[in-house]
Amino acid sequence: MDKLPKVYQNPIDHSINNDQKTFVSFLNGDRNSKSNNFEVSKIDKILNDAHHIIKSNVRIITDTEDVKCMIISRTNTHVITIDNKKIPISSIRDIKII
Repeated sequence: MDKLPKVYQNPIDHSINNDQKTFVSFLNGDRNSKSNNFEVSKIDKILNDAHHIIKSNVRIITDTEDVKCMIISRTNTHVITIDNKKIPISSIRDIKII
């Protein structure tokens, strides 16, 4: 125990920066995922509903078409239907349960 190594001590002559000096606020609502005035939370609400066990019958209005289908899941960019069709969320204008 007599011969322990010396601890290296670096002189502290600069700012440590271990406190928060900036603050970012999301007051304008940019934190929520939105695409073309459509809120993704509508899809999440349908998928998290008590009546959605495996699939949900919905009507999806997109930029180009009006689709009646069964959705089973969603990714960050697409809604997945039961027949393995992917509908981009960016093209969805509205979604309703049938």
